[in-house]
Amino acid sequence: MKEDAIQTTKTALSRATPHPLGRRDYTQGSLHVNIWLLAWPMVTDMLSTSVYQIVDAYWVGKLGAAALAAATIATVIRWVLNSMAMGLGVGGLAVVARRIGEDDDKAASHTAWQVLIMAVGISGIIGGAGFLLT
Repeated sequence: MKEDAIQTTKTALSRATPHPLGRRDYTQGSLHVNIWLLAWPMVTDMLSTSVYQIVDAYWVGKLGAAALAAATIATVIRWVLNSMAMGLGVGGLAVVARRIGEDDDKAASHTAWQVLIMAVGISGIIGGAGFLLT
């Protein structure tokens, strides 16, 4: 009985029609391939950020211990702000993805605009505070 259900599911998946907008359906195919296709931009970003920080620490270290300490503190502050931005971005992405999953493109567009406006507003507040504190 279970074997028949598995075979029926495999048959249904093999006959599945492609998405009308040409988007890839990440619920089908190899899980490992789909995870890699979703993850490679973030892996590349994190790798390039790490290389940048190592090179930055090397060259700033040649200026002295005080310069290296200042650059290190600035990096920690930047990571905190970046973590907040990524958290808000992932939250917004989850809400937009849910609306797209519901096939409600109008609500997805509305949500995306709200997330964008929120991001610009928060960036303006943080940037203004940073400008005034420098």
